[in-house]
Amino acid sequence: IPDYAFNGTGLTSLTIPEGITEIGNSAFSSCGKLDEIVLPDSITTIGDYAFSGAPLKNMQTLTLPAELESVGDRAFYRNTDSPNTSITSMVIGEKVTSIGDHAFYNFQGLKEVDVYAAGLETVGASAFGDGEHNAYHDGLIEVDGLYYQSGTEFQIQIEDHDTAQAVADKFQNGVNCYTGEVKSLIRDYDND
Repeated sequence: IPDYAFNGTGLTSLTIPEGITEIGNSAFSSCGKLDEIVLPDSITTIGDYAFSGAPLKNMQTLTLPAELESVGDRAFYRNTDSPNTSITSMVIGEKVTSIGDHAFYNFQGLKEVDVYAAGLETVGASAFGDGEHNAYHDGLIEVDGLYYQSGTEFQIQIEDHDTAQAVADKFQNGVNCYTGEVKSLIRDYDND
């Protein structure tokens, strides 16, 4: 889908057909009534600002396409005065290698992100928010008798422990996401 193809139009819902591989820069940005999208697994690239400004208020889960490799800067960005509060969970598939700056900025309802991307190389600045416009914040939680600020829970769903830790290290609290003190959960396959 070319750059700026549907920028600023009155689309309310969108289903992209299987076989489309790229969504261009700003292809659906400023679509202020776009409340729901269905992305095919064939998408490999979502460009900069692709869905920036789209409310997506009829969605609770955002599952990124199975073949997706790259999410551009501000691809799903929400302005500071209009956060996305409806999407509470997200799935980042196995093939994602990069998530751009501010890609999911101001998704204030985002409680859980399942990460399967063993080859994840970069997570851009404020990709999941910052201290003021974070993905999710809900007071204090207790862990082993200590209290921490709670935030989005990034669950690293990768079998190899070293790879899982390397991916977890990409999510830097206060740099590209806000998770409070509990940074990541790494599934322990050895004890399952």
